Formats: sequence, structure tokens, C-alpha cells
Amino acid sequence: MKRRVFLAATVALAYCLAPSALPQELTTERVVSGLSSPVALVGHPTDPTILFVVQQRGRIRVIRDGVLLGVDFLNLSGVVSQGGFERGLLGLAFDPDYAANRRFYVNFTNTAGNTVISRFKRSVGNPLVADPGSRFDFRWGGPQGPRWIAQPFSNHNGGNLMFGPDGFLYIGLGDGGSGGDPGNRAQNPFTRLGKMLRIDVSVPDADPEGFAIPQDNPFVDGNPINALHEIWAFGLRNPWKYSFDDPALGGTGAMYIADVGQNRWEEIDYQHAGEGGLNYGWRRWEGNELFSGGTPLAYGPATFPIHVYFHSGGNCSVTGGFVYRGLELGCNTFGHYFFADWCTASIWSFKVIINKAGDPVRTEFTNRTAELAPGGGLFINSITGFGVDANGELYIVDQGGEIFRVVARRPLIFPVSFSILRGLLMSGELEDLLKCDDSRLVVRTAVFAPSSDPPVQIEVVGTSPTETPSELRFRFEGMASRILIERRISLYNYVTQSYEELHVGFAATSDEVIEIVITSNPSRFVEPGTGQVKSLMTWKAAAFSFFTGWYVGIDQTIWRITPE
Repeated sequence: MKRRVFLAATVALAYCLAPSALPQELTTERVVSGLSSPVALVGHPTDPTILFVVQQRGRIRVIRDGVLLGVDFLNLSGVVSQGGFERGLLGLAFDPDYAANRRFYVNFTNTAGNTVISRFKRSVGNPLVADPGSRFDFRWGGPQGPRWIAQPFSNHNGGNLMFGPDGFLYIGLGDGGSGGDPGNRAQNPFTRLGKMLRIDVSVPDADPEGFAIPQDNPFVDGNPINALHEIWAFGLRNPWKYSFDDPALGGTGAMYIADVGQNRWEEIDYQHAGEGGLNYGWRRWEGNELFSGGTPLAYGPATFPIHVYFHSGGNCSVTGGFVYRGLELGCNTFGHYFFADWCTASIWSFKVIINKAGDPVRTEFTNRTAELAPGGGLFINSITGFGVDANGELYIVDQGGEIFRVVARRPLIFPVSFSILRGLLMSGELEDLLKCDDSRLVVRTAVFAPSSDPPVQIEVVGTSPTETPSELRFRFEGMASRILIERRISLYNYVTQSYEELHVGFAATSDEVIEIVITSNPSRFVEPGTGQVKSLMTWKAAAFSFFTGWYVGIDQTIWRITPE
């Protein structure tokens, strides 16, 4: 059983509660207004102060430090379709090697109504302005193929672009439009419509097609069926936004696809990291319900959604979002996938856990509408997308011309700056430890590191949002595989310029939690000018043992700071 050791100067501790037990803890703040039909927001790959807004009729705008700049990043108004509710400039993605190669990619419907995927480069002289002369349109079907993907109708263009954790570009295409997929394109292996594509864009500028086919794409070997080699998944109706749970921020790499339904059901599809070749079932299935029972699948079995919702209360069209992996919203939000309905501006979130059979299970479903789209001065009415910045903080795109940021209500006790923790072992380096890690009580390679009698030391550094907190809270979870292990926990005192020891004890063989609360001059542990907070944890064997080694480590370390 888990032991708890409390070191507190005042009142009882605050815990991360389950979402169902929490009051409203999030809200929204307007970042900018005055946009024209924004449909996507993409963060700069490395700079969290810069955001790019995709406007449907062809302009990509820049927000820097919360200010909408007057100069466009790129203006494609002359080549983008200006008609059709679902046509236009729809997607933007920055190359994983953007800092070096300056490449980015856009998805738009041209004036003929067909889908074009284009590569551009940012300009050399101004990083916030693209070079329009660098445009290269991908060719499809070979070096002499067309520079577009034909669209038979004006709707269901998809339009999103995202790079996966594998470095490949994913392109989501709708079924070609009309209603009910009359051409059964989503199950046709020789059309790109109704599919998720996956391509390798790391080719030379002179490559005639602009991309190559990854050799591990699921249909390259003709199994289970012969199909276009760029296809990654079948059976999509209109994937209006998909995203990956970013491993760089502590995510799993899983893919979430919001697929717009026909008449009754909206769905969120889930895909394990690297799991290609799935068939999501449209048009045989709409959600979990038969839509056209006489339509055979191109191959089976169908993969059913992880979440569906019905067209009730005005709901009509799902808008996909992101798994939150930022620093500012707290443990109760960390790992939640956010999404919305375009018609009602309802916003929800849920978390995915993997059961013992390896299957994804939806949990912690939460209706966020009252928190995030409450009406009044911050009325959000038509959510066309979500976005994240380089730090993983979450934004909402309102088609009416506004961008909102999701923020925590104040004052709150909240975890800060520990999206990634670095533990250093005297004899080597530990792997990164993640804020709000739910994988407690598990001996994981290099996290719980085997050691002999010499001390194990782990230093963890974070940043306070204020240099004058009213209190500082520190939570440590650890496990040892033998008794009589001396445990010391210290914080760095920036007044004395030395570590101040706050706790000495002995670790038990069972898992334990230690919590420290400091209300007497907590500012001495916050570095002036930087807000840095630093801890040092030391373990050593205090007695002889017949065991040749023991395990010790931290699963979760969270500083909680209550601003004044």
C-alpha cells in the first residue's frame, strides 16, 4: 500500500481531482479578432509567440506576441477557389526540418475546384514572410501526373495537413462530396478520395513529383489488397481535422481523426502510433450504425470510432482538435483530447487509456462548453478548428474571425513547467520523466534505475510563473525494492546560494508519496529574474543487504504554486 509522508507548514494539501469532482477550471481569452473566415491555426515550430492563421479565401496571417500583423505570411487569393462553402485554402504544415530547409506545405482547392498540395519556402530575408516564387505543386500518379487531385463535387474536400511523429506528411481527403458517397470512393482502392494519405516529402527540390512513398506504407506490398501506395487508411467521409498526440510533449504518438458524419452520427477515430492500413468503414458504416448495408468493405474488418455523438440539440458537424500536452492547464486537463461541434460550438474532451488487451478505451469524458464557450463577451459560435503553439498550449478558431486561447481560471493551484523533467543519475542519465504521468507503480527501464550503495541523485529544475508565490507545494512519488534506503530531499535556496534540506527519512519497500508545503518565505526558493525552482533528491543504502542492487526513482514530481 502507498505510504504518505506529509511535511506541511500550514493547511492540508490540494490534490489533482478527477474531472467529475472539479468546478469549472478553464476559460477562454480572446487573442485577436478581425480575421476573415479563419479555418486553421498552426503554431510556429519552435517559437510559441508566433502563430499562423489560415483564412479560407487564400491568406495566411501572422500573430506575434498576441498582435495580428499587417503583412501576410502568404497570399494565395489569386489561385484559391473563392466560391463553395467547403472550398478554399484549408491546411498548412511546417516541415520537421523547417529551420534548415525553410519548407512548408499548404492544401487548397484551386479555381477549378480540385485539391492542390503545394510546397513553399519561407523567404531568406524575413522569417515571417514566405517566398511565393518557391511554389511547387505535387504531381500525383507519376512524374507526368496531374498537379491536383480531382474533386467531383464542391464539398468534402478534407483539407488538413499534419506531419506525424514519424516525419511523414499525412493528407486527409474527403470522399469527393455530394451526399452518401454516391461513387463509393471511400472504399475504392484506386482513388485517393475518402482516404488518409502518407507521403515522404524529404526529397530534393528537383524531384518531379515532390514526394516519395514510404516503404512501410500498408499497401506497398499489395496486402491485404492492391491499392494506391500513398494510401494510409480507408473509409473516411470528410476528415475535418486530425492530429497526433505529440511525443515531444509527452504524448503517445496516437492519431485522432474527426470524421464528419452524414445524417445521424459524428465520430472520432483513434489510431495507435504507426498503425496503418485501418478501414474506418464509410460508407457501409456511419459511426457504429449501418448506413449502406449493401456496400461491401474493400477489406475488413472495419475499425469503429472511439467516440460518437448524435445529431441532437442542433449538433451537426464535428471539428477535431488536439490532445493537450501543455504546461498551464493542470493535471486534470493533461492528456485530454479536445474537440467541438461546428453548429452548436459545443466543446468536449476525453482521455484515452489502453487496456490490458492493448485496446484504446475512452475515459474522463467532460463537457467543456460552459467553461470555454459561455457566450456573452467571449461568444464563440462556429468552431472551425483548434491549434497549439510550440509549448502545446491550446487555441480555438472561430469562423466569425476570432482566435481564443484556453487558459486556467485564477487563482488556482496548478503544476508548472514540468512537461519534461530531467533526472540525472550519478552513474549516468535517466530518461525524461513526464508531468502528470499516470504510469505509476511500474518499474520502467532507466526511470527506476538499479543501483548499489553509492548515492543516487536526481536534480529536477522547473520555473515558477511568479517570483513571489504565496506558497510552494512539492509532490514526490517514489518506489524502492528494499528497505533502509536513506532518502533526502532539498530545495535550492537562492538567498544562501545552497541547497536547504527539507526532509530526511527512510524509503520503504512499498510505493510512497511525499508532499511538502512551504508558506514561510517560499520566494527564497525562486531565482530572481528567471523564476527557476530547483530540487535535489538523494538516496543511498543505509545498511548491508544480501540484495545485489535496489531500485529507486521518481514517477511524478509536480511543483504547485499559488500566485498572490
